[in-house]
Amino acid sequence: MLIVFFCYYTNIQSILNKKVELLSTIDRYKPAIIGLAETWLKEEVCDGEISINNYDVFRNDRMHGGVLLYIKSSLNAIRCFEEKSFDFEDSVWCQIKMDRKENLLIGVIYRSSNSEE
Repeated sequence: MLIVFFCYYTNIQSILNKKVELLSTIDRYKPAIIGLAETWLKEEVCDGEISINNYDVFRNDRMHGGVLLYIKSSLNAIRCFEEKSFDFEDSVWCQIKMDRKENLLIGVIYRSSNSEE
């Protein structure tokens, strides 16, 4: 069985300043999975400020960095907390159950050009 997801990724450089543009893009392309880098969020920003109807939000915040995944709620994604073992400061990972035996691991990673190799 072939399952196809339309995914969208961008380096957004502050989601709070570009949410209107993001919503317009989502309305146009209707992606199932959205990955954003350089979200520039702080922990004080609640999920409600960045929520999008019919999407679950998974985030890893860091000012002038940070990443975020929006995944269609109907896909029932679960965050993978083993992400620290991936050795990227800015990453977030989720698992989507495809069928009884198969899972899809999806993540978004940001590596600053200033970071070490």
